[in-house]
Amino acid sequence: MPPHSSAAAPLLTSEEARQQAEAEGLTLRKADNKTGYIGVYLTNPGCAKPYQARVWRGGTMTLGYFATAEEAALCIVRSPEGQAAAKKAAAAPP
Repeated sequence: MPPHSSAAAPLLTSEEARQQAEAEGLTLRKADNKTGYIGVYLTNPGCAKPYQARVWRGGTMTLGYFATAEEAALCIVRSPEGQAAAKKAAAAPP
């Protein structure tokens, strides 16, 4: 099955993904790029799941394809790499 095909998990709207992150005490990590989020890339414009979530795990690793950039960003912050990056960012001096 191609990575951008339908999966069992329901698609989240941008607002639902932001609300879910808030409910879990997570912060979607913003970036100054096309998608607005660290590790999120627009790879399949026109597809149902055009956004790809990627993390560094001994090399680039794709976590999946998502309907919205916020949904992809939520997947990243839930990952062990996203949790480690959030802790590192919180500990860094302003």
